[in-house]
Amino acid sequence: MSTLPPVQIQCPKEHRSLVEQMVCPSIKLARIHLIKDKDAIDHYLAMNIKGLSKQEAAAYRSSYKKNICIDMLRQGYHKSFSELFTLIQKWNALREASGPGSAIWQQKSLEEQPDKLDQLHHFLTRAEAAQRAAI
Repeated sequence: MSTLPPVQIQCPKEHRSLVEQMVCPSIKLARIHLIKDKDAIDHYLAMNIKGLSKQEAAAYRSSYKKNICIDMLRQGYHKSFSELFTLIQKWNALREASGPGSAIWQQKSLEEQPDKLDQLHHFLTRAEAAQRAAI
């Protein structure tokens, strides 16, 4: 890659002190502006900036329920995902129907119970895997 010659900046005399104080960025930093393609930017960042990957950042930002759902879908357990989603919706509908004074209202929702979510994930995926093996 060839570098271009420096550009002469013309400015009025009253602003010369600003130009003298201005520092040019390093060549490595300037190269990032030349990258147009998103994949190329992702590759550049992965190679030059150490940190979290996209998946790690998403796992950190997302809720536990969302991470479990994404895990199910990535592993191919679409029926288990559908069943888990339906169970959570039914639980929330039952809580809403019971009202604030009921015993079920006092319990945490399924999204706030990671142990139950883990168990549901484990048993639903095992059941789907057994069902696939039987077919």
